[in-house]
Amino acid sequence: MVELNRYILDQFGGYLCVLCDRLFPTLHAVETHCRMTTRHAWCDRCKRVFRFQADKLKHLEESRSHNICRRCSRQPDFPDLGGLYLHREDVHNWCRDCDIYYATPGQRRQHNIVQHNMCDLCGNYFSSDNALRMVSIYLLNQYLSTVHLSAVPGA
Repeated sequence: MVELNRYILDQFGGYLCVLCDRLFPTLHAVETHCRMTTRHAWCDRCKRVFRFQADKLKHLEESRSHNICRRCSRQPDFPDLGGLYLHREDVHNWCRDCDIYYATPGQRRQHNIVQHNMCDLCGNYFSSDNALRMVSIYLLNQYLSTVHLSAVPGA
């Protein structure tokens, strides 16, 4: 449902777009007008109209209903926090747990190996450095036995 703010008024048996001084017979009609016109800005998620594009951008930055990446110049609005978090990790080399940004993917990877028990070989995370060590030993033994068996004729 459209939020009736100071720019859309319920009067004269219809809905008035104050910005254009036009009267519409239904709420749906004024919403369609606000969405389609270039005379003012529309926030589709919040169903709100703004006098200027700058007002809408301020709304996007300040509203808890939007998921904005403040590191991007184009500031995409992600549908949910999960999408924003994936974007931060993939594009900006962000560690979610520590809330730290790294200059390169390699720096973030090294951080994850040291701080979060990530296996350098498979990329999986383990609950402790001991669990990581045990899996590494197991995988190394599996690899060595495979290499050893393949080197033995007839095996």
